[in-house]
Formats: sequence, structure tokens, C-alpha cells
Amino acid sequence: MIRTLFTAVVLIAAPLAAETPASDPAAPPVADAVVCKSMAVTGSRVKREKICMTASQWKEHRKGSQQYLRDMQRAAKNGTNGS
Repeated sequence: MIRTLFTAVVLIAAPLAAETPASDPAAPPVADAVVCKSMAVTGSRVKREKICMTASQWKEHRKGSQQYLRDMQRAAKNGTNGS
């Protein structure tokens, strides 16, 4: 379940990250630190999976997850399947 949710959020967030406008091309690129997190693997009590993304990617992932959950809650409240 978590892996499926994570995959869905990553797939949703990837186009959003690609659409962000580039900043001033003359400005030097800002180094975005890579952050690795250990996530539980669905179907296992013990196994964990290490997932690494940049700080901005984690931020987009968090935003996408929150939006996905809001949409699911709204659909459940309205009695729709989200389509």
C-alpha cells in the first residue's frame, strides 16, 4: 500500500518538477542536498527500503502526498471514486 502510494505520488510529482520554470540562467546552480530515508516495505514487518531524493524532490513528494490524501478524503466524503 505504501509502495503503491509512494509510486503514485512520485509519478504525479515528476511532471510538476519538470514544469518548474528555470531561474536566471546566468546565476550559478544551487546545490540541492540529497536526503536518504528508510521506508517500510509493504508486506514485511522488518524489511526497509532506502530512498534517496534531493530536498526539493522530498518537498514536492510531501506536497503531492498531501494533495493525493486530500483528494481521496474529499472523494470518500462525497461518495465518489475520484474520477
